[in-house]
Amino acid sequence: MRRRNFILALSVLVIAAVIPARNELWQAGSRSFHFVTTWCQRRAKLNERQKRIDAASKDLTAIEQAELAHIQKWGKFAKLEELVSNRDLGPEMTGRHGYVYSIGLEGTAITTSAYSAPGEQLPAVLHTVSGPGLAPVLARLQKEHQ
Repeated sequence: MRRRNFILALSVLVIAAVIPARNELWQAGSRSFHFVTTWCQRRAKLNERQKRIDAASKDLTAIEQAELAHIQKWGKFAKLEELVSNRDLGPEMTGRHGYVYSIGLEGTAITTSAYSAPGEQLPAVLHTVSGPGLAPVLARLQKEHQ
């Protein structure tokens, strides 16, 4: 009899503790699930954003290479539109991945940049090509302009 009373009392005690806590446990589980799903969505957006930044950086490298080839071939600096019109670059290279591209010559360096297109919220990506390997190419360019 004592054993049955003990089991009955224990069962009542467990039920009395679980029933009021059931809503709180459900809310805690729901908050945890919401946190995990929100975190996964943010992570996916960050991954997509990083992919766009990396793609823009690769495009800038291609623009730099096309510019160097153009300087070596023609002995003059070309704006991005000229590189596209000469078919050194495809028409998509004026801007894509949410960016608008540009190129410039600054002293002894070639700079390329990717700025966020209207309506996009992406960081700017900047490349500068300079150094001893570029000096002969730029010297030829300066020699041609004198």
